[in-house]
Amino acid sequence: MPRKPKHKKKPAKVSPTKNATAWYTVSSKDCVSKLEVDPARGLSTDEAARRLNKYGSNELVEVETESIFKTFLRQYRPLMQLVLVGGAVVAIIIRDTSTTILLICVTLFNALLGLIQEGKARRSMEALKKMLISEARVRRDGKVISIPAAQLVPGDIVLIHGGDCIPADGRLVSTANLEVEESSLTGEATAVMKSLDPIAAPDVPRGDRTHMVFMNNT
Repeated sequence: MPRKPKHKKKPAKVSPTKNATAWYTVSSKDCVSKLEVDPARGLSTDEAARRLNKYGSNELVEVETESIFKTFLRQYRPLMQLVLVGGAVVAIIIRDTSTTILLICVTLFNALLGLIQEGKARRSMEALKKMLISEARVRRDGKVISIPAAQLVPGDIVLIHGGDCIPADGRLVSTANLEVEESSLTGEATAVMKSLDPIAAPDVPRGDRTHMVFMNNT
């Protein structure tokens, strides 16, 4: 019998962070070289459109919200919860009522605690999305234009002035007395002085990457 033709899958968006370069270890000159962009002209309109199609938009990915019931059941996946449930089942079999009630209460407490923590994380993510700025100034085809921040792509030359909110994570290629307040990232209230010097040490915490800026800081 002839085989049925297989349906072709749509090409997935390529994540620029997958197998990505550790940009904080690379000089600003090498950064623009690797990203194939001229800082004086920025990307061309066609190239920016191609990269937007390849990498997707610069925005938080919407995740389908699962029901509270499913979230509650998921709290019983950890091994410790399964052990407690197993202990409760054994206690029921041997008719140890007090132990059964205790173990059930413990599993319920753990599940409710997990629900509360996930709820807080979800609300924090929603609050972050509301704080994201809508526009960014970039250099395209040698001109400075304003575009929706969601349309920023790897290699875009973004212009930042005092008081601006950072529209995307980025490597600095030019700066003059730039200080960025990164309390939402590091918890430090003092503004951080930025520079262009690369950091050779591996696994440097984000707060110590003084030649990079991160989305939503000012």
